[in-house]
Amino acid sequence: MKTSEMFREIIIDLSVLRYVVNSCVKEQRYDINHDCENFFCGLLNILWNKSFINTNSVKRNSVGIDLADDAAHIAVQVTSNQSSKKIHSTLDKVVDNGLRKKYNEIYMLYIDSKPVFDKTRVNAVQFKFKDNDQIYDDDKYLIDVQDLLHEIEPLDAKRMEPIVKYVKDNLGYYKKFLKDDSSLLDCDEFQSRKHKSLAGIVKTIDDDIRKEFDDLYDVLEGYSSEERKVILCFMKMCKKNRTNYYVIPNTLDTTAFAVGLTRSDLDAVVNKRGDVLWYNGENIVCLYFEAFRRLLAIDQKWWHRLIVRLDFSLLDSNIEFDESRF
Repeated sequence: MKTSEMFREIIIDLSVLRYVVNSCVKEQRYDINHDCENFFCGLLNILWNKSFINTNSVKRNSVGIDLADDAAHIAVQVTSNQSSKKIHSTLDKVVDNGLRKKYNEIYMLYIDSKPVFDKTRVNAVQFKFKDNDQIYDDDKYLIDVQDLLHEIEPLDAKRMEPIVKYVKDNLGYYKKFLKDDSSLLDCDEFQSRKHKSLAGIVKTIDDDIRKEFDDLYDVLEGYSSEERKVILCFMKMCKKNRTNYYVIPNTLDTTAFAVGLTRSDLDAVVNKRGDVLWYNGENIVCLYFEAFRRLLAIDQKWWHRLIVRLDFSLLDSNIEFDESRF
């Protein structure tokens, strides 16, 4: 099985888990959380090559953490509670029970989606350990299923195979809760995520540029993942003149065809819609100059996640950004 097919299977099964957890939480059935602790304990052991144990299996309702690898000094709290109060409570319990001496890294793993906090606001929420006011790095240590998928996607077949088997063996049971026409059973890409603060790429941003990012996201959401790959090809090949980012048509064609895209994919983006890229009679140019100037300044390793997976929430986090590049 190809890695793309294996990854698709993982996405489907983890999407099922998120769906079931979300439904149970809405019905205030929190017993599902214990099952998730055991599941993620095994998954993280494979993915991170660790030796986590479920501390609740050793001591029921273990305080502050759910999973622990004492040798690696890493602890994980598994939760579906997105409130800032939950984070504060977890950090306080970690301090009160002397766990900071034992664990250097403390993750909050969200079964569904992690919260995003706008740090540009006055009196924005900030998380600290109460024993010495050390700031908790929530950008790094708040993670969710989407983040795990981003770690899994680039793995080679040898590393991905045990994850596929583990996920399928442990989550197949939940598929029976889905209707036959559920879109989860035909899932082939991440669920898109819109940006909120854009704090990861600029400290201050004017309303015109914010609107440009809003408009760009809305247009990209109307494309298929294959069509968004055309945009990615443009980003990798584009040059800049005084007013535009541009690519010579033959260059874009060659680049796109080399990664398996079709003439139909290209035409849907450039010739028919023309919402992001436009052929001006000489070159293919981008219609979102300011937004692309900032996207191109982001380290290229994030481009696939941003454009093809359409995870613009990445722009809210601290990422590698060097505006001098473009």
